[in-house]
Amino acid sequence: MHRRRGVGVGGLRRKQQERERFKKKAEEESRVDAESVEKVLGTFKATLATFAEKHRQKIKDDASFRSAFAEMCYAAGVDPLRSNKGFWSGLGLGDFYYELGVKVVGVCAATREENGGLIALDDLLDRLDDDQVSTDDIKWAVSKLKVLGDGFRVVGDAVVSVPAELSDDSAVALDVATADGSISMEDLAKRLPGGDPTLRATTALAQLKDAGFAWVDGVDGKVYLPSLWLDARAKGR
Repeated sequence: MHRRRGVGVGGLRRKQQERERFKKKAEEESRVDAESVEKVLGTFKATLATFAEKHRQKIKDDASFRSAFAEMCYAAGVDPLRSNKGFWSGLGLGDFYYELGVKVVGVCAATREENGGLIALDDLLDRLDDDQVSTDDIKWAVSKLKVLGDGFRVVGDAVVSVPAELSDDSAVALDVATADGSISMEDLAKRLPGGDPTLRATTALAQLKDAGFAWVDGVDGKVYLPSLWLDARAKGR
């Protein structure tokens, strides 16, 4: 009867060496992949800079074109709003969005008493009264206002300018209410699959009321958001 022989010291050493070879090979391949990606991104950034130089004026004057350009920049890992180096600072986008951000803060402050710190993007755009500005521009500008704290942010098609605690469900409610400025607990529950939809909807609407963004109609039981409702009425919805 033969006994099975153990692997032995030599066998263990060989296995360890094999693991080390595999690890080294994997690290080499990862390094090559990273270098390849970096090279591609470098080429893309250079092409992007050439494109921007050629279309500099259109980027400044055309809101839709400017928004598409900003998206391309972020895809390439370039933030033209923050960069202060060479060509990118020459575009002046940082100054454009900084100045727009100041105007957004001004409008939000001036209207806070009437809307509680929640204003529809379209309403904000109308109040800015600038044909060269789009709602996408406002979103970019607001994203740079984080230095002011948690107050300024875009939720759905509205800008919140107070540090209210809003859940993802409340954000869904705001998005739905953009249509006509109102929402019912039943309608919201249908859009919140998983868990207890009714409880989630009730909690979300309570958050909006506690934040001062909404009130409940005593007749139809719907929850109305005054700023969004007025914007919808102005547009004939």
